Amino acid sequence: MKRIAWIAVLAACVAQPAWSGTFDKNDALKPDEGILLTTIACSGGPVAGVQVFEEGTSSSGGFFASFKAAGSIGCREGIWTLRLKAGRYYVGQLYGVSDSLPVPPEKAPHFNVEAGKLNYVGDLYVGGQGGVSLDQETQMRVLGRMLTVLNHEPQMREQLQQPEHAWMGRYAFVVDKDLPPPVPVGTMTSAEAGLTNVTVQLGKWRWKRGDDGQPMVCRRLVPLPKGFKPEPGEPLRCDGDFVPVAQFVAEEYGAEAMLHRSEAFDGDEGALTLAVSVKRGALPPSLSWMPDTRPKETVRRQLDVPAGRWSTGRRGVGVCYSAETSDAIDITSTPKECGESLISTREYLRVKVGPHARFVSSATSGPDGKALRIDYDIDVPKQ
Repeated sequence: MKRIAWIAVLAACVAQPAWSGTFDKNDALKPDEGILLTTIACSGGPVAGVQVFEEGTSSSGGFFASFKAAGSIGCREGIWTLRLKAGRYYVGQLYGVSDSLPVPPEKAPHFNVEAGKLNYVGDLYVGGQGGVSLDQETQMRVLGRMLTVLNHEPQMREQLQQPEHAWMGRYAFVVDKDLPPPVPVGTMTSAEAGLTNVTVQLGKWRWKRGDDGQPMVCRRLVPLPKGFKPEPGEPLRCDGDFVPVAQFVAEEYGAEAMLHRSEAFDGDEGALTLAVSVKRGALPPSLSWMPDTRPKETVRRQLDVPAGRWSTGRRGVGVCYSAETSDAIDITSTPKECGESLISTREYLRVKVGPHARFVSSATSGPDGKALRIDYDIDVPKQ
């Protein structure tokens, strides 16, 4: 029995960091403590959050490393506030449900916590795959980076004006001295209707500087022999000529595509990031997750359920649905199957139209009043 209890304790420690140190309006600081202020956005795999360590404390050590952490920041939306002793810290570990990845101190973001103050250390972005909720300016800076810290001080100050954060006004707001200047937040607008904004990243071997200092892009690299793995750092050769970025975008995504700008955030030895607007149909499968930024309008539509394929019961109106045919089926011909497969009108709308359809109402329809009409709203691109 004792052995089982000990295993349970170990499992709980793996699933959740040892101590989070969160701070809220009902807490009070000790004289040698300050408040860490940040937000976090996670993408790409099973990352559940990050842990911060005091400078001089190693974040390596596998399972037992979490016991050395000064605090943890989980992957949830909203503002995070942690109670920490005054001093220097760094983001030393990315953790998941059953594993963790240490971040070497020389590659980790470091920050300072001052006693008695609200210490803004920047916004954290973890995972490197961006996400549909991020604006394009942010997408450009976080794509392909496992851990990024961006200075969004103006946006943070604006969030602190919300009533639920009024208690933070008791503490002096300071910005970490190691943070670079604030970076913009926002989506670049397309000059043409029907285009959506996407962010594209090209590896270091896919581009170079031209004679005029402007980026030039390789259309494609020479294919490697089957089963061959190049050595780390071994250069890859371009299969053809390098072309201007705008020409590459037009060839890759169609003549309607627009290049907003290109940036090499890590210098000429790093990747080249492009901000472009393209037609939705021209997106390759690898970019299909990008948000649709085309202007939208809400329209009212109807979904009809034929007579004999729905009924009214104690729990309201239900539709007899077959997962095999992905459609409503006749109740009288399959009474047993229908009894097990009756779903609500809202669920039927979701499976037939998609999660973006918003249920409005349902009513009988047709000349004999035996059919069912479901009204719903949905946002579609403006014509």
